[in-house]
Amino acid sequence: MPPRSPGNQSPVASTNVGSIDELVVEEKTGFLAPAGDADALAKRVLQLANNPDKAREMGQAGRRRVEDRFSKETMVRHLEDMFQRLVSS
Repeated sequence: MPPRSPGNQSPVASTNVGSIDELVVEEKTGFLAPAGDADALAKRVLQLANNPDKAREMGQAGRRRVEDRFSKETMVRHLEDMFQRLVSS
């Protein structure tokens, strides 16, 4: 896990690329800026820096999201479901 990620209870300010939106829920677990928009990303980082209570809340929400959606148990359950569907078809 990257040093600054929802799994580490850190709020995230990132560009919206790839599958990052599976981890970051806008204004709940962090902020997403349009890809290539450095000014928007800087603005989001400053929002986190200037609002430590909100940043802490977002970090905690991000941690819960990671635990709920990406725990070993959840991933195994998804794989089992997928294999069951493949065997059934």
